[in-house]
This record gives sequence, C-alpha cells and structure tokens, in this order.
Amino acid sequence: MLSCNGIVLNYAFVMYNKSISKIDIVQNIAKELPVPPVMFYFFCDCWYVSEKIINTFAVKGFHTISV
Repeated sequence: MLSCNGIVLNYAFVMYNKSISKIDIVQNIAKELPVPPVMFYFFCDCWYVSEKIINTFAVKGFHTISV
C-alpha cells in the first residue's frame, strides 16, 4: 500500500515465485518506489525486519517501523 495526503493505493501485487526469496521480492518492490518528497515510513510486521530490507528502504528515503 502507498499512502500520501490521505489517499491510499495498492502499489504492487506480486505473485509468489518460490525461485525468488521473499526478501528479494520485497527489496525489488522497494527499489521501484518513488523517492518520497518528505519523511516517509515503511510499516511492517516482524517478518520484514531484516537488514537487507531495512537498508533497501533506507536508500530510497524510507524509515522502517515494525511491530
């Protein structure tokens, strides 16, 4: 999901492909996101807390928050 100024949109639907790791799939989605114009956050559950994913989102300008 991508949210900006009260508008929430589905950003990407990706079919799971066992030949690609889930972490790589999320990294690829993150790399496609536009660079945010202000401070943005990637909210996720604890499964997504990996160094690779956090660093990929950080490079794009996103801060990661996980529960």
